[in-house]
Amino acid sequence: MNSLLIDITYSCNLRCKHCYNKESLFENYESDIDYNVFCDLIKNNDINHIHLLGGEPLLYNTLDKVVKEHKNIIFSVNTNGLLLSKSINDGLFENKNIKEITISVDGFDQESNDCTRGHNTFSKVLYNYKKLVEYKKLYRKDLIISIATVLLPSNVFAFKESFFEIFGEANNFLFSTCYNTGSYKIDESIDREYYIQYFEVIKELYYTSYNKKIIIDTTPLVMFLFNIEGELCRCNKENDVMYSDNKGKLYSCIPEKQQTSETVSDFCSDCIFYDECKKCVHNLYLSRSNYCEIILEYCINKINLMLSELVILKEYMDCIYMFNKNNKKIIKYTNKDFYTHYSVNDNKISLRNEYKSIIEIKKLLYYFDEVK
Repeated sequence: MNSLLIDITYSCNLRCKHCYNKESLFENYESDIDYNVFCDLIKNNDINHIHLLGGEPLLYNTLDKVVKEHKNIIFSVNTNGLLLSKSINDGLFENKNIKEITISVDGFDQESNDCTRGHNTFSKVLYNYKKLVEYKKLYRKDLIISIATVLLPSNVFAFKESFFEIFGEANNFLFSTCYNTGSYKIDESIDREYYIQYFEVIKELYYTSYNKKIIIDTTPLVMFLFNIEGELCRCNKENDVMYSDNKGKLYSCIPEKQQTSETVSDFCSDCIFYDECKKCVHNLYLSRSNYCEIILEYCINKINLMLSELVILKEYMDCIYMFNKNNKKIIKYTNKDFYTHYSVNDNKISLRNEYKSIIEIKKLLYYFDEVK
């Protein structure tokens, strides 16, 4: 499938603090992509899937015309959700080649969302989301509804399980990492506490899942720690995914336009995932080294603390059981996993090597399942 991600317009009814196009929203030039330019992009690049970005795509003045005249193309829309009810009333989603609506909600409640996206946006979007769910049940059972959230300093400390109840009818939940580099630079403070809380939220999302399909965009190291499967990016030799601005200028991806940082830290160059991360020629992953470095340090400190409390080692049925004298709980490891990563001396457990390699904490959280 040849996919085109396109900023169809830079008109927008919000001014979100973290928007990668926030500078373009204020420039004085024609905001909407020219209809003929749009059609030429589709024709000349053999496109069969288009993901509409912006700005706010639902403000594009000939959107219904574009969708109707390209019935052989699958459309998906990224929206802030404020115009969903209007779009329903206008009959936009009667076009069955619109297959997915992704609604941006950058907070887990009214307060954490609105400080980024604007006053009362959470309640307005929630109202429109419910209207879309109702419409889907009546007329478009095939329509996919996704909720997209960027994990920011303004919302990561406000994580609530109730978020998955509020938006419980959504098919997917997408969680993205805040890049904070190049044109992605945000005004909020990103410190060690943020990185640690980010890790804890990812842990909660991945291991709990709330019976929802959760997709997490993060670094290879964090994917490794949680055993998350997935590809780093969609760039490839066949160029089956492209990105266009509102003038029809093509890029290999959004980071190529936004100019992410070209600096590579020593931490990255020494990491076993360096070759994997550098596959992105625009340093999308290498520019996130702070996430990896602080999270790795946090994990190692955490595991050392836990191991220091574990004594009285027992082996039974290919498993190793240890008693935690502080909280009176038993912890279980598989025999194979334990001896791969730990050594035992005088009935005490320690990491096999002093070197802080992420190999030593592979599947870290799996090891600490409690046994009743």
